[in-house]
Amino acid sequence: MHKKGFTLAEVLITLGIIGVVAAITIPTLVQNYQKVVWVNQLKKSISVLENSIHLYLAEEGVSKLSETQELGKNVSAYQTFNTSQIFNLLKNYIKFIKISGSGDDYSNNKSMCKTLSGWTCDYDDVPPGGKAYLQDGSVFIIYVGGNVAYDYMDIAIDVNGDKRPNQIGRDIFKFVMKDNGTLVPYDIDDCYEDSYGRGCAKRIIEKGWKMDY
Repeated sequence: MHKKGFTLAEVLITLGIIGVVAAITIPTLVQNYQKVVWVNQLKKSISVLENSIHLYLAEEGVSKLSETQELGKNVSAYQTFNTSQIFNLLKNYIKFIKISGSGDDYSNNKSMCKTLSGWTCDYDDVPPGGKAYLQDGSVFIIYVGGNVAYDYMDIAIDVNGDKRPNQIGRDIFKFVMKDNGTLVPYDIDDCYEDSYGRGCAKRIIEKGWKMDY
């Protein structure tokens, strides 16, 4: 009787095919998984920040940041929110590991990043400002130039802090924080390959919290 089996060549060919298929599919699976992680952390970060501000407003008995005792002092058409003031107030509601910078000294607050297209940038594009590090690894960056008269301040959320890719539209997202404490994504149509990616938070939300790019 003759026993049937695989030759060494057949085994090697099969292993080679499996290797090629794995090389093609595994990176895609990993990338898709990473996108889900970024989006879930973004949702969490938005919720944490908005809830903390709304708790603060409720305790103050007001509906706007510019009406609070601390931030509403001497409000004028050109008054700006002070970043360090805001983070110091939010420490009562969010566990910060570290707070760095007030937004006044730009040179101490710059961190390298990349745009969605891969261009090198820094937090001047994100924007610059005081940074607050959270226990889950995310970072809030608030721009000191937010103006009471115009009912906004700029804020960036880096969902994984200093970890890569540090790329706008991937793990860094740009918002406008309204005077009532609500975060509104940048209304810019630039979430595509050759862009800055500042409008990606809007696209993700509009797509049902999916990063489809």
